Amino acid sequence: MLTEVGHGLDAKNLETEVRLQPDGSFILHTPRPDAAKFVPPSMPIAGLPRIAVVMAKLVVEGEDFGIRPVVVALSDGFQMCKGVTSRLMPYMGGIQSPYAITSFDQVALPPTAVLGSMEKPADMRANFFHQIGRVAPGTLAMSMIMIPALRIVTYITGKYSLRRTIGVANKERIPIITFRTQHQPILLALAQLAVMTPFANQCIKWFKDTTSFSPEVRHGFAVILKAVFIQMAQRSIPELVERCGAQGLFQHNQICDADNMVRACAISEGDALVVSIRLAVELCLGKYEMPKATMPDCLLAKYEAGLADDAWETVSSIPDDERWREFNRLLIPRCRPIVQGIGHRMVYETAVSAGIDADLLALYELGAIKENLDWYIEKGLLTRAKFRDMENKALDSLEPRLGDLLDQLNMDEYVTAPIVEQSMFDEFVQSLPKFTGNAEFPLLVS
Repeated sequence: MLTEVGHGLDAKNLETEVRLQPDGSFILHTPRPDAAKFVPPSMPIAGLPRIAVVMAKLVVEGEDFGIRPVVVALSDGFQMCKGVTSRLMPYMGGIQSPYAITSFDQVALPPTAVLGSMEKPADMRANFFHQIGRVAPGTLAMSMIMIPALRIVTYITGKYSLRRTIGVANKERIPIITFRTQHQPILLALAQLAVMTPFANQCIKWFKDTTSFSPEVRHGFAVILKAVFIQMAQRSIPELVERCGAQGLFQHNQICDADNMVRACAISEGDALVVSIRLAVELCLGKYEMPKATMPDCLLAKYEAGLADDAWETVSSIPDDERWREFNRLLIPRCRPIVQGIGHRMVYETAVSAGIDADLLALYELGAIKENLDWYIEKGLLTRAKFRDMENKALDSLEPRLGDLLDQLNMDEYVTAPIVEQSMFDEFVQSLPKFTGNAEFPLLVS
């Protein structure tokens, strides 16, 4: 338990205290409502005892000794432990998990409850990041959820679009997948999925390589993956939901809740925006470097290099006495695009090395370029007409393969959405509560 009601992005200023007692034991306490822990589940469930690792400020003889992890018993599975209060939060849309607000009232703990050294750290900031070091693998692992989330939404939307028809001239009916506006976002999502898994596997290898990469660079890989995966999912999933019309808004069709889940993942295990800001600023200040481009002549690498040059010029021009104000005004708003630029270049290079289907790779690249098309036009690398021709060529190549590409996602056993097949939808309709009657109600009153 790290974040508090009043301390999310500034968790290093958390207020929960664990006070050392003269006999070596500890007292854990929440000093005010805004210091309550938010939002891990903590209430008794199913008779299973529950413990937590609570991040708290170690106080020794009234002095702040920095953040420490504290092992705390929350409940015996039937009722809360003495001094621990859990307030059940309403369910989040799309995430059926019992989140809570947890507070501690003078909870007595044994001498073994506080983990780590009892010495006051020389650098409080460094101590904080050391104590929450497990957030880095959490950032990487949590971001992987984007793959199955995007996969199931793409599959359902694609299958629905293949079977749903619309009337045209001469009373003919054609599948809605025929329209470019319908199959384009589905094909782009398929292209994104094709490159996401190889990049996820590569990032796991990099993250585990403690010999070649420093902890900062390894965390950087997790941040980069999160930034690009969240960007792809947040662009594709809402449009896919929209392409299903009203059907996409019902939970039984398995797709509308995915959008909220993506948003939850974006802020879990390190807010995507905040960790991107930290990474980009540290890169701009030269504290460390991420691996350089292996394909420097590709368009995505040129975009990354262009953003890096612009950022360096900005940082170099800021006077020391105005650093915070000018960083906040000129650099921070550009940090996430910088990290996303690095990420898309890395994703592309990894996909090339993995031998990803050339048509899918081309469409992924164009999708990434489209996010910042104005930059490529400004630099004379593309024109709008040239880009449209490239995009249409990629879509034309993939459109005939759409059905096969959907089947290759292997999602049948995970899908219960009735809209994917007419027979499933007919059966679903028959199972709905049915209201009939013989009432008569006059429409005209004399």
